[in-house]
Amino acid sequence: MLTLGATSTCGLRSDGGVDCWGRMPDAGAEWPDGNFSAISGTPQRGCGLKPDGSLQCWEQRRYPQPLVPDGRFTEVSAGGGTICGVRDTGSLVCWGGDPYGSNQSGNFRPPGGSFTTVSAGGGASCGSGTTGPWSAGEIPAS
Repeated sequence: MLTLGATSTCGLRSDGGVDCWGRMPDAGAEWPDGNFSAISGTPQRGCGLKPDGSLQCWEQRRYPQPLVPDGRFTEVSAGGGTICGVRDTGSLVCWGGDPYGSNQSGNFRPPGGSFTTVSAGGGASCGSGTTGPWSAGEIPAS
């Protein structure tokens, strides 16, 4: 599994560790230690899904550390200041700095239903599941 940022790339090793390469904008920025079953983001901002279903998220730039919701997750996606996760119940939760659909705590209010996939981005986030596709933000017309 690979996760790409504007200037860096990180890969998930078979032992659950993470290696990153490229131009790191913040001196000393690196992926947190630990074992992960999935990763999303960069050493500067991102999340890792741990084997027990919990999330470990970080921010190593000018923003405060993200407040990670409790619970178990099956998928996580971090992009452009937004983080979304699919809980093991299928519900979707999003948080972070995306201005589209945010409430005052900075958390999205995605629709109810059961989701299987999610992709978070700076201008738009999308998901799909048993209730069909969902998107929030500005998605360019094709």
